[in-house]
Amino acid sequence: MRTHCFSNIYLKKEIYPAQFMCGILKGVLNASGFTCQVSYQFKTDERGVSYYPHTVFILSFEDARDL
Repeated sequence: MRTHCFSNIYLKKEIYPAQFMCGILKGVLNASGFTCQVSYQFKTDERGVSYYPHTVFILSFEDARDL
């Protein structure tokens, strides 16, 4: 339960700002083929207990000529 609570706090600090940054990047680049996805992964220790989620960015362009 404690790990779950920690995860929620961490996700609020990490995922939401990351999604916000994706929005800014999309606006600044103004490229129709630009996509930005944010996800998170949990690392586990040897006992299989989840801890320390980290943010994963996926940035891609469908057509680089749009830039």
